[in-house]
Amino acid sequence: MIFLGEQPQLMTRGEFAAHLKLKSPSAISNYFARGRLTQAVLVGGKINVALAEKQLAASRDTDRPGPPGTTQPALDIYPDSEMAWDAPIQARLKADMLVEDLRRKRRENDEDEGRLVLAEQIHDAAMTAARKVRDMMLSLPPRIAGEIAPAAGMR
Repeated sequence: MIFLGEQPQLMTRGEFAAHLKLKSPSAISNYFARGRLTQAVLVGGKINVALAEKQLAASRDTDRPGPPGTTQPALDIYPDSEMAWDAPIQARLKADMLVEDLRRKRRENDEDEGRLVLAEQIHDAAMTAARKVRDMMLSLPPRIAGEIAPAAGMR
């Protein structure tokens, strides 16, 4: 935010590239070509640093890192303007998509490593085990079956 009478910090493209720790000033020209920076940041051929940083933060994809030494953009970078209403919604939608993607990848990983099985497989295994126990009990000699049945709750 610039106060009345305060001059914005201005830099050449080369200085701004160094400020962002970019390898080449041509990266700044690429930002203009791709629309990440607009002509609104230029003041007499120099770049208004505060405004350019806001534009870059707004145009940065939140799941990709920026230049070295930069932080991720805040969710609401235009607190006093009309553009603020859609930034949090977009951020929430993107976060929801990332969470769902992570959930899906964890499930696939658990399936691949055998930690996750289908409920019907568990049901089938339990039924097979119960049948084996039943068959074993039915194959007991009749003289001890009478003693086992009351102990097992079978009358």
